[in-house]
Amino acid sequence: MILNSLTYTANFRILVIISILAIFNYKASGQNAILDSLKNVLEKAPSNSIERADVLHALAFETWDIDFEEALRWSQESNALSNSINYQKGIVQSLTDIGQYYYYNADYPVAIQFYKQALEAAGSENFGNYPAYTLIRMGNLYRVQSSFDSAKYFYTQALLLLEDQKQVNVSLSSVYYNLGVLHSDLSEYDQAKANMRKSLQFRLQIGDSVLIAECWSIIGSLMTRTYELDSADYYLKKSFRIAERNSNLVLKLHYYNRYGELAYRLGNYGQSIELFSKALEFMKQSNYRRYYPEILKWIGQIFRMQGDFNRALENYLTALEMSEQMNNQLEVGHINNLIGWLYINEENDSLAREFGQRSLQQSMKLNDKAGIA
Repeated sequence: MILNSLTYTANFRILVIISILAIFNYKASGQNAILDSLKNVLEKAPSNSIERADVLHALAFETWDIDFEEALRWSQESNALSNSINYQKGIVQSLTDIGQYYYYNADYPVAIQFYKQALEAAGSENFGNYPAYTLIRMGNLYRVQSSFDSAKYFYTQALLLLEDQKQVNVSLSSVYYNLGVLHSDLSEYDQAKANMRKSLQFRLQIGDSVLIAECWSIIGSLMTRTYELDSADYYLKKSFRIAERNSNLVLKLHYYNRYGELAYRLGNYGQSIELFSKALEFMKQSNYRRYYPEILKWIGQIFRMQGDFNRALENYLTALEMSEQMNNQLEVGHINNLIGWLYINEENDSLAREFGQRSLQQSMKLNDKAGIA
């Protein structure tokens, strides 16, 4: 009887490992199929087991781009189970997942508390993807608040944990992806492209179509900003095809946002505002608030180009207020600059100087090359 029970447990563990590897290494079959497969595994998982905690974590990982609230529920259930069975790796994973929910919702003080708890729970242990992935999330949190040196520190720490691993994994690709985003924020586009291509190389090896599409989307955005507009169109549309195939809402949001910027650069203001409006509608239906100020800023830009001062200023000021609340100092500087130019166009020299000076001070503080220029 004991032998049969051990055999069942061993076989089930193998089934769980195979199912989770399928997620982290290959998504061509589509996210919905993977979710169905994981839910079938969950039904068979012993109630108080490491395997069940890992499947719950995998479900959360797979659900972020589809339903934030459901992903949070999977994360919380994984956390409760991991604590009840004293499963250290599960605690680290689930705390990181819960922090990620608050990060997406731009509730950064709460997010950082969960990330710190995850790192404390890990102690000196290294579980492969974790706590390296937690360190990456910490880096992202500092990056979006314009603490770029701190962001780079956490990315470097994650690389140190991952450098001895022989197998390419999601966390390793994620470090280079986020280093690419960091350099993009600093207008260091050559370094951004180099890191993004390195991440893409790893993700092609992993074979994860959604992660590959994330790289294509950022590369497309970088091409827009360096005015390689045909290439931008190519990469952004490639990413959107994957988003459509997988019903991936976050990839679609990135497409609406980034292709909206491309359409703006091309002077297609009608198409641009339509895409930005789709992005805003998505964010109204979910808790994904992080990109709200950026999109309002671009809508303000469109109204400025169309000569509508009042609507441009309204969007800029709302974007500025939200960026200040989120402590995104880089975006605060950029929006102050745009408001300054708006007042120049209106021949209001005193307000133009005031907002221009705010922008310059902020850009010099952050060493923002684009803002200083």
